[in-house]
Amino acid sequence: PKSRIKSLELSNNNFTGTLPTFHFSIHTLLLQNNNFIGEPTNLSTLTHLYELDISNNALNGTLKISQHSITRLSNLNISNNQLTGFVVTQGALR
Repeated sequence: PKSRIKSLELSNNNFTGTLPTFHFSIHTLLLQNNNFIGEPTNLSTLTHLYELDISNNALNGTLKISQHSITRLSNLNISNNQLTGFVVTQGALR
């Protein structure tokens, strides 16, 4: 069965490593003020996002996000990372 989590806030926890892959639908994802590194490619599987905050981490490379999410997003904060680009995908990347 699909998970019914609508909001996940893991801000200000000093989490390290790359962003996890989320295998459930979520509307709000708040991961700011941690120590996540690497390219945030795992976010392309999230197709129902309304709010995304990954600010103040050490993410780099290109942010990939689904076309479905980008049309729904009302809040997006990716500041204070080392991101170099933004790609909108047609659907979830596998």
